[in-house]
Amino acid sequence: NSLSRSAGAGDTLPVVPSISASDCSGGSKPGAVSPILHEQRSSYGRWLRSILLHPASYLFLLSVMVLVLVHVPGIGAVKNGAARWIELRSGSFVLSMQPSEIAKWTMVIILPAFIVAMGPMRVRRFFTGFVPLLVVLGIVCGLIITEDLGTAVLVGTVGMIVLYAAGVLWWHI
Repeated sequence: NSLSRSAGAGDTLPVVPSISASDCSGGSKPGAVSPILHEQRSSYGRWLRSILLHPASYLFLLSVMVLVLVHVPGIGAVKNGAARWIELRSGSFVLSMQPSEIAKWTMVIILPAFIVAMGPMRVRRFFTGFVPLLVVLGIVCGLIITEDLGTAVLVGTVGMIVLYAAGVLWWHI
């Protein structure tokens, strides 16, 4: 094996390349960035671009826009004392729906899609894995909770279960 050397008596040990401090700091060049830090920044940039360009991002934006439309006069409608409906009228045709129902199903699609884009190891990190997913979940739950506490709790609970099943550390939850 080219990556091992004999330690005597038939044993082989793996050869580990030595890395000096100047290799990690970019040598004596002023303003040089360490390769490790550069890789972390570029992988985070790749991850962020993959999330922003992911089709689930558009689904998330659509869900947020529909949840906001409930509060727009003329579009949001009050039924049974609750302003959680959207009514679109065209002559005698009326289309009414609850945006929170759309948000329930989109969160079940959005969270796993973002988790897959993150990768299994990033999900386990608090600030770069758990917190961004919690922000996505919090935005949707925050928009739902203004009119429907039960649905917001349901979406939040299911979201946390999805995060836990994906490998988020239980003490982060």
